[in-house]
Amino acid sequence: MVVSSFKAFPTNQIRILFSAFVLLLSFQVSANIELNASVDRNPVMERESFVLKIEANDSVNTNDLDLSSLQKTGFIVGRTATGSQTQIINGSIQKSTTWSVVLTAKQQGTYAIPALKLANASTSPIEVNVVRASTSKNYKDESIFIKNTLETNNLYVQQSVKLTTKLYISPQVQLQSGSLSEPTLDGALIQQQGKDKDATEIINGIRYRVIERIYTITPQSSGDFTVVSPTFNGDVTAPSRRRSAFSSFSQSKPVTAFGQDFTINVQPIPTSYTGVWLPSSIVQLNEEWSPSKDTFDVGEPITRTITLTALNVNEEQLPEVSGQYPANVKVYPDQSKTHSVVRQNALVSQRITSEAVVANAPGTYTFPEVKVTWFNTKTKRQDVATLPAKTITVVGNEITSTTLDNTAGSQSLNGASANKNQQSDCDCNLAGTSDNTDKLGLVYWIGLGSGWLAFIIMLLIYIFRSNKPTPNQTVSLDVNSPQKFDINELKRACLSHQANTTSSLLAEWITINFPESTSYDDAKKHMSAELIMSIDDLNKARFSQTQNGWKGELLWQAISKFNKSKSTVSKSQFLPPLNKA
Repeated sequence: MVVSSFKAFPTNQIRILFSAFVLLLSFQVSANIELNASVDRNPVMERESFVLKIEANDSVNTNDLDLSSLQKTGFIVGRTATGSQTQIINGSIQKSTTWSVVLTAKQQGTYAIPALKLANASTSPIEVNVVRASTSKNYKDESIFIKNTLETNNLYVQQSVKLTTKLYISPQVQLQSGSLSEPTLDGALIQQQGKDKDATEIINGIRYRVIERIYTITPQSSGDFTVVSPTFNGDVTAPSRRRSAFSSFSQSKPVTAFGQDFTINVQPIPTSYTGVWLPSSIVQLNEEWSPSKDTFDVGEPITRTITLTALNVNEEQLPEVSGQYPANVKVYPDQSKTHSVVRQNALVSQRITSEAVVANAPGTYTFPEVKVTWFNTKTKRQDVATLPAKTITVVGNEITSTTLDNTAGSQSLNGASANKNQQSDCDCNLAGTSDNTDKLGLVYWIGLGSGWLAFIIMLLIYIFRSNKPTPNQTVSLDVNSPQKFDINELKRACLSHQANTTSSLLAEWITINFPESTSYDDAKKHMSAELIMSIDDLNKARFSQTQNGWKGELLWQAISKFNKSKSTVSKSQFLPPLNKA
């Protein structure tokens, strides 16, 4: 009997052998890869698209083929389509991977497609001859073409110029898919304005479908530049020659189209120009006051809307515009808004600024002119857009000014009348007889005695009441004063974020708690910084066009702190002495 023994290989050795086998197999596969390149036509005409086809005789990763060298050939490189195929013929498996690249030449000449490498395989270089198109052939005779229109070739730095691109599609072609790239210009801002317009246009008796797109190009530096046309890359349906008895087959054909390039001259900012650089053909300033009147009440909000409009300027270039106001006028500005639109073949940009203006004291106020400097690209000189000065009259209302003035006036009149009466009485007494003097003296002494008696009685009553113990004595705060102000209403308005209701109740609260102040500015001297900031936030929210963002919790917290501090001071004034006699 023969006994055979088997000793297992270590696991590590098995892994090493397996890895070496796979690596050897991959080397063998790479060594067997063949890479071929060809073009579907040669020579080609100017502006005519052709297809470069690269084929590998194995299944490989399509990302392993580097096509970046095609960007340096002078061709316009369109889209790239990839595919793989596996066939079994007589038991033999055949695999292949293909790349199809659309190329287009703008000008005649001889172009070289370099060798393309994949692993250890590479293609052979291809020389392509591009011949001039027939002079009798118009580009509008093509099935798909692009027409560009540039507004001007001479402009200033940061001046916007409009480029209109039209893509013409013949009805003889069936477009499956396509994309239109943006124009290119080094160091420039390029934006599409609005949406594409779809229309039709008849050329040489053929109704073309026209897709129009408008761009604004804003160069950021001076010099001579070339605006490169947008490029269209797409697929159209091409009927296949292979047909069967059951169905007809069709396949897609790649197409590329581009328009004319433009050379532009961008001039720098003139050395004589001063101010913020704003190049435009037209600049206007407009304003609107709401309510539209010339006389206002103290504390009445006035909304001032200033609109800056400019042609052929990006909205981001429009400067901020605001008015100048006297010291007794509070201003609550909104964040400005910008927008742009193409109207009558011109780019119109606007910046709208809204300000809430509130006068705190009566009087006549003159708001100075608002000016914006700009450069007129038509006249080639600096210009100024101006809003005229505005004068308004502010009168005091019954709460803040009129009532106080009437009260002070009545007091002064009463005092003057009393002094006058006293003076006349004195004159009459001095001119009277001795009998009248005796009677007056008697009345004087009786009145003086009665006054002293009343004073002594009131003093005794006060001493008696002050010595009477009052353990449950309540302190009357200002918020519960005879004005019957309900602090809970103010609390509910704050916590429910009602800006207008809170402002109305807050005005009453300030009048009660600061009776010696005739205006909000006077009352601010006795408020905490937290309370002032909360009130200013409320006013800013009230006078803003959007009041949804105001929250009243911080204001109520500041009011509560003020009430607690005032309550502590008031209680300390009513505390009895520590050592009672």
